[in-house]
Amino acid sequence: MIRSALVSKVREFGRFNTAVNKTVIETNLDEAAKQFSRDTHIILKTVTKVIEEKFSLGTNEAFKLTIGTAGGGYLVNAVDVVLGAAQNDVTGAALASALQAIVQGIGVGATATTVSYSQSTKKFTLTASAESSVTSITVAPPAAPQTYYDASYKLFGILVSGSIAASAYTGAAAPYCQAEMKLPSDFLEMDEVIYRDEYYRPLQPEIYRWRNDTDGDPDFFSVYAQASGDYIRFTAHPQTIDTRVELRYAYKPSAIATGSAGDALSYPFNASYDLALIFYAIYLTKLGGTPEELQGAFTFKALYNEAKEQAEIDIAAQTGGGYDLTQRGRQGL
Repeated sequence: MIRSALVSKVREFGRFNTAVNKTVIETNLDEAAKQFSRDTHIILKTVTKVIEEKFSLGTNEAFKLTIGTAGGGYLVNAVDVVLGAAQNDVTGAALASALQAIVQGIGVGATATTVSYSQSTKKFTLTASAESSVTSITVAPPAAPQTYYDASYKLFGILVSGSIAASAYTGAAAPYCQAEMKLPSDFLEMDEVIYRDEYYRPLQPEIYRWRNDTDGDPDFFSVYAQASGDYIRFTAHPQTIDTRVELRYAYKPSAIATGSAGDALSYPFNASYDLALIFYAIYLTKLGGTPEELQGAFTFKALYNEAKEQAEIDIAAQTGGGYDLTQRGRQGL
């Protein structure tokens, strides 16, 4: 059914007059299509990516830096190092450059201190040998934990603090640089993850994504959201870059632009599921209406659930009854 016909059915079944703007209904149909795809996995996409050494650090993450000088003084006294702009999926060298700009800037003021990254060891190094009379460098979790997430472990592999009585500090290996991967922008919910073409052992969903921080071939995956998008994290942490990872996931159908230009377009579902989209769009539209309409909204949510369950039964029949949506690697946002 084309979008204009869906809009007409939403008005008819929901008993909406022209006071309900057409754009509102069109927007709610887009949301209905997205929800139906998430709930049923009825449209899936497979993409192949490779393990890369990449970092992401947001403006809500920080580490505390202290640089001591001779005689008990400080060049930098317990200052939180925070990026001015988020770095997403960048190399270690690029992130080191961004951190150096902050360390040398007005907020921190260590104008001759450098930050570098070694790809071979996966370690960041703070070097203050060009500063005057530096005797120690200490890296720790942020001084303002109520404001910032801790970046000291992500960057330097420390849990409490790391300190050295010298003018250069090198952290432990950065633990997550090959453990995380940004997901495609149309990702909704994961269906299956295959690591290194090992189809006989798909990765299993891990509920607690910070558990089992070990290195090796992964057995589990978790999905989580950041400001820059959705990410998958592997447990254990892969150690070999360029290893293939095949992702099979339910995806967001492309939104149909509001207005007459989109009236003749359709969503990528079989016409037998049009009622699911209509019922969910009515549910969303009534949620924003009068108290009487709000009461009726949940009737249409129940009708949507029935249509969704029928779609799940259809999928099971098409796959010989072997498709269990509650058990098969399901992870999403």
